[in-house]
Amino acid sequence: VIALDSGAPEDLPAWCRMTRNELVRHDPATHSFWIRSRREWT
Repeated sequence: VIALDSGAPEDLPAWCRMTRNELVRHDPATHSFWIRSRREWT
């Protein structure tokens, strides 16, 4: 995900915790977030 919103560095990790997805990496220089989707959605 590319996120230019200034709140993204706080919001995306919180979203990952709430949805049980994994924030793999965040690169502030490129505003990039690597997120691994969880396998089971049931």
